[in-house]
Amino acid sequence: AVSRLDSDAVSGLAEALVDSPDVESKLALIRTVSRSQSDPHSILHRLRADPSPAVRAAALDSLARRTRRSAEGLESVVPALESGIKDPDELVRATSVDAWSRQATLDQAQLLLTLLKQDPSSLVRERAALSIGLLRLSAGEASLIAALRRAEPANVRAAATLAAGVFDRESMVARIMDMPDDAVVREILRERLK
Repeated sequence: AVSRLDSDAVSGLAEALVDSPDVESKLALIRTVSRSQSDPHSILHRLRADPSPAVRAAALDSLARRTRRSAEGLESVVPALESGIKDPDELVRATSVDAWSRQATLDQAQLLLTLLKQDPSSLVRERAALSIGLLRLSAGEASLIAALRRAEPANVRAAATLAAGVFDRESMVARIMDMPDDAVVREILRERLK
């Protein structure tokens, strides 16, 4: 019901929810303001500093999606994405990687290549690999192949295999067959390609 109300009429409620300790209410607020016609940037920017990683990630994702739909606010989303990449929580960093890959006007190649190689989280490295393939980055194929050759978890190697297929589809099967635990990677690919 709240999502149908005019955002000006519920501004007091929105402020109370931003300050509330209730994570579920904050996530519902993010979904609501994301669908609203008014400008939710101030609320989303405030929620990016929330103690809950789930709230920070949802606010960042919503902010990036709204910016992508309207050319306005790109200058405000870049600092948010840069901050998200440095967040201590892997969910927030992974969400930031996903958001970077949806901002086609930004040059994020070096950032994604570095994250694929150096981020401590396998979830973030997985998302970086997928983003490299989605964006078809020129230096991406070599980085993806390097990830396949490193001792990476199966989720990272599956993502790198899938992303490398963008550059050379015929070699994807050969790469999987060369992996020592190819059954695990094949299962992950089956699940993700459904």
